[in-house]
Amino acid sequence: IFLFAALIEFGLGGDRGIEEWKSGPAGDYGKGFLGMFGPVMDPEKKQRSLNAEIANGRLAMVAITGMVLQEGVAGGTGIE
Repeated sequence: IFLFAALIEFGLGGDRGIEEWKSGPAGDYGKGFLGMFGPVMDPEKKQRSLNAEIANGRLAMVAITGMVLQEGVAGGTGIE
């Protein structure tokens, strides 16, 4: 999984490589939704989508951190 994520992040040998990763906007691979529907052309919708992507990623990281802390403090995550 880590190798696949690294290949996606740094480019699969296409026109977008490590330099694009350093200077381009976060989460914008220019492929659109799952690479099937093409890139989003409306700049406002594109910015809103990228912001939503980043916000959801941050929320997921906070949730996982909370579960790890709960496991450490209480000895269980409540899922069991």
